[in-house]
Amino acid sequence: MSPDEFGKYKGAYDLSNGKTLYLIRKATRMYARVDEQGEHEITRSGNGQFQALDGKMWMELVWANDDSVSGSLNYIDESPSVAGLEPKVISIQFASR
Repeated sequence: MSPDEFGKYKGAYDLSNGKTLYLIRKATRMYARVDEQGEHEITRSGNGQFQALDGKMWMELVWANDDSVSGSLNYIDESPSVAGLEPKVISIQFASR
């Protein structure tokens, strides 16, 4: 994906759980992170769809005619887990951009 194409997606997105998704570009690589969690290198997997190369995050962004964005984000919560419990997958909707 060219820098110009990614420019449409780059930025901060408010999530319905009060957290923020950040999509950024560093040189030729694209990254995503939720608040203070770690960055994940992402790749485009379809029209408006991205997934992390490490498999810990995937998302779909849908643009409306008025340039508003909706969609969904799924990511593995990297918060410290309770002993013996598997990390949980968070599935959340976009609130706004």
